[in-house]
Amino acid sequence: MRVEKIQPWQLPRTWHHILPLIQKALDHNLGERIASDMLEDLMNDELWLLAGIDEQGDLAGVLVAEEIVHPQKKELFVHAWATQTGYGFDDWVEPFEQSLLEIANDTGCHYISTMCRKGLAKKMSEKRGWIDTHSVISKLIPME
Repeated sequence: MRVEKIQPWQLPRTWHHILPLIQKALDHNLGERIASDMLEDLMNDELWLLAGIDEQGDLAGVLVAEEIVHPQKKELFVHAWATQTGYGFDDWVEPFEQSLLEIANDTGCHYISTMCRKGLAKKMSEKRGWIDTHSVISKLIPME
């Protein structure tokens, strides 16, 4: 198992493999960002795209992250993370987390964060040392 950074020049030949996984992850957001938005930012090298490759050389998971500069700190924010099967996060947490830590260190980020479902938040805080700093709740406003 390994994690590779997908470069912008690789996207035209790999996007059709990556897109279903990104869409799977984005199914859990409120529609604030869609896959085509990410593709544009990835092509402009404004986002990080990490691919998890299994022992057979097949795509097993993807993660999309962005460096965000705040007035006092720099954050590496994970926008999307999905596995091919929808399971197997336990197998991929360590390699993806290690890649995130390397990116954060190389780019001067002070912390890594993400909005995720409660189950993943619990796993990451109990098993990986992440801190569940707050909850995000949402209410959709009907558009007239």
